[in-house]
Amino acid sequence: MNFTADIFTFLKLFGKVSIPGFGVFKTIDAGAFFDENTKSLLPPSQLIVFNKNLSESDNGLVQFLAKNNNISPENIENELKETVAHWNISLQNAHELDLESLGKFSIVNNDFIFVGNRLLRENSAFFGLEEIKLSDVQKPSSYKTPKNSVTKQKSTLQEIVLWIFLTIIPIVGLLYFGITNQELIFGKKSFEKISIKNSTHRIAPTTTVENSLKTITKDTLQKDSLKASKQPSSIQSSHGK
Repeated sequence: MNFTADIFTFLKLFGKVSIPGFGVFKTIDAGAFFDENTKSLLPPSQLIVFNKNLSESDNGLVQFLAKNNNISPENIENELKETVAHWNISLQNAHELDLESLGKFSIVNNDFIFVGNRLLRENSAFFGLEEIKLSDVQKPSSYKTPKNSVTKQKSTLQEIVLWIFLTIIPIVGLLYFGITNQELIFGKKSFEKISIKNSTHRIAPTTTVENSLKTITKDTLQKDSLKASKQPSSIQSSHGK
């Protein structure tokens, strides 16, 4: 029976899992990490580490496996021992062991090496952070704007500018005409009429003019009659001589 998936679930729940006869897996907090092999920047997460402690008890793993698989704890213990024996033999013979979801074991120059997997840290401060591949960042975008779209955008912009000019120019012309031809539009100002009325001379009444004309005519007639009376006397005096 493959217990790897259940062991990984137990580890995520409790942060530690002890496997009798093999060792102890733990999770620790890990910061951002740059992976040289994949050229990727990994966000903050949790890292699985391993300690080869053969004497530590199972700390509830057997009961957890028995409940999840509906098998008695005694049968789980026997099958777990067989699984651990298989892991140890694989390490001795092939010098490597890959446990799904947990990590990879290897033996290099008699050194026991474990490279644990990284788990997404369940912390709201890092929620949504994802792996960044530098190859994708450096690679130029393959998206190209369609030529028809660019042409359509240019024509739309030109139409907008044209309509702006066609709207503004008549308005400016009307404003200029209104400012320079206020009298033509609104007529002459009322205060000019008032000033003209105040500046005109007062015209004498008609009766006064008629009286003055009568006086002048009377004086003229009197003068003519006096001249006519004087002329006969002067003629008689000349004849007597």
